[in-house]
Amino acid sequence: MLLPARSQPIKKVSNKYLSVALKQFFGSEAIATKTKRLASLLNPPDGKVPKAQQKNAERKARIEAARTLWNRWETETLPALMSRILQAWKDFEAWRVNWDAQQLLINYKIQAGGSDVIRKAEILVEKRLPEGARILLSNNDEICVSCPCEKAEETKDVLQKAMHEAFNTDYDDVPIATEAEILPTWK
Repeated sequence: MLLPARSQPIKKVSNKYLSVALKQFFGSEAIATKTKRLASLLNPPDGKVPKAQQKNAERKARIEAARTLWNRWETETLPALMSRILQAWKDFEAWRVNWDAQQLLINYKIQAGGSDVIRKAEILVEKRLPEGARILLSNNDEICVSCPCEKAEETKDVLQKAMHEAFNTDYDDVPIATEAEILPTWK
């Protein structure tokens, strides 16, 4: 059984719901950001002159209004939204875990089968290689062989036949195509 990768929603999932809710509640994300910033400010001093007192009183009123609005967002809207986000996350994680398990089940058979085929092919190639030829390396679904130039065609045939034979021992009803290249250096 695969376990969820994360217990908390990733930012992408959270933002999907938060973005919509912020726009509905505040009118836009920019206004939400401005409201949050205003709500976090300290109240301005009263001011010494009438003009400063009026300006600071207006600023204090805007800050208080932002605090009230932000408090409503945090105490009423956000908790309800978080439960929806967590449920969406649980649903997504259940789907992802199931999908990953299916992919692993399929991939394991393919990878293990491919590994069996390449190992059998290596054994067959090693037994049949002409004099002076040797296996340099194998990687996933390829075998790289080094040989003298005059034995390149013979080595190519040995390699292709061995790959077909190895594959057909495990998957006799599945067609296979192989490609063999003769190159001056391996790539």
